[in-house]
Amino acid sequence: MNKIAIYQRLPNFIKSLLASFYGMRLQKRRTYLRATFEENLKERSTWNQTEYLNWQKNAIAEMLVYAAQKVPYYRNYWTGKDQKNIRDINAWPILEKDIVRNHPTQFISDDFNINDLSVMHTSGTSGKPMTIYLSKESFGLWYALYDIRIKKENGVDPLHDAYGTFAGQLVCAQNETKPPFWVHNQFGKQVYFSSYHLNDKNIESYVKAIFDYKLTYLMGYTSALHSVVVLAKAKNIQLPKLKLVITNAEPLFDHQRELISTAFQCPVVQTYSGCEYAFGGTEDLQKNMWLWPESGLLEVLTADGQIQPFGQGAFLATGLVNKAMPLIRYKIGDSGTIEDPAITKSIGNMLRLTSIDGRTDDLIKTPDGRLVGRLDPVFKADFAIKEAQIIQEKINLIILKVVEEDHFNEEQKQELIARLKDRVGEGMEVKYESVESIPRNANGKFKAVVSMIN
Repeated sequence: MNKIAIYQRLPNFIKSLLASFYGMRLQKRRTYLRATFEENLKERSTWNQTEYLNWQKNAIAEMLVYAAQKVPYYRNYWTGKDQKNIRDINAWPILEKDIVRNHPTQFISDDFNINDLSVMHTSGTSGKPMTIYLSKESFGLWYALYDIRIKKENGVDPLHDAYGTFAGQLVCAQNETKPPFWVHNQFGKQVYFSSYHLNDKNIESYVKAIFDYKLTYLMGYTSALHSVVVLAKAKNIQLPKLKLVITNAEPLFDHQRELISTAFQCPVVQTYSGCEYAFGGTEDLQKNMWLWPESGLLEVLTADGQIQPFGQGAFLATGLVNKAMPLIRYKIGDSGTIEDPAITKSIGNMLRLTSIDGRTDDLIKTPDGRLVGRLDPVFKADFAIKEAQIIQEKINLIILKVVEEDHFNEEQKQELIARLKDRVGEGMEVKYESVESIPRNANGKFKAVVSMIN
């Protein structure tokens, strides 16, 4: 029995105690050097766009020199090449995800001991598991960015306001039928809700918990937050007035924003980032998505193969936050449009992201009426797979297509199926298919989750 299964069997008060203990440790990591980071962010917020972009250009140049000297992969790349161009981002090649996925330790800086780093697994929208190493300094800077740019600037107190999270952690077993479908991180003033138990039978208990814990804002997967509103509305359940709703991991469509905003009587903002800590941005209350210069540089690879600072195309990220694992011109897998301020006369002091493409996955509809989104946590482990796709063919049938690596085995196969069933329920049949490849669409990508039912 794995740790998650053991945790799920514990009484809720013990699960909440453990969640509070974990929350205390997490808060310590997130607040490391926080005061210094926040002071710097406040100072830069008064800059105009030219000052901001000049600062970012210099910071990027310093990171390039650091990576070329300290990171094995880049040091090998620059061996025998003209060193005078190292500070110029245009002299650096595109970094494909598969290189990082297959050789993650080659990107760890000599200044860091791998045993001192935090490890994160992600598959994003591609279904390809990846390992990312993060320093404690990167945690402090990232969450200072998050708290100031997303929370404080939108009227939320990140240290004192109680909030709820709807994301991908399995806080209770899938076959659990009675509340609570959440755990309380008392230290962090957070209630962590299961996104996988939202249905018409359970919605009343969810709403009651939001009231009982006096939550002032919510954050999490767009699909889960949208489901809360849809289910409550269908049963005429009144939702509380909140300060803010923050969506992440999935796109926020206008109809979802309007419905959520009306139901909770508050603004709804979406965020854009990745666990690599190499890029980030958030909306203001006027629906403008501003990129964080401190997170890194986002460039555009256009359809004709040119790399440009503005325009439409595939995104390339050069991170500034995580010196333990610098990623240079890293092809993140998303595409979209970065506004050229010289053309639009943008009044913001940061660059504006006017569209994000390639983040849209379908939802899985379960036989018991739940809508389950953001299933990439199924693949967030060290599975020996190249990529995977989830296809719902019928209301009770999912096809799990996997491109296996040589050392993939039966045990991993069964764990993949079990992790998927943990989220969609035992009532869903999962048919496993080992495939040579997964077909791409016109832009070279594929959806990690596809629904073929209404």
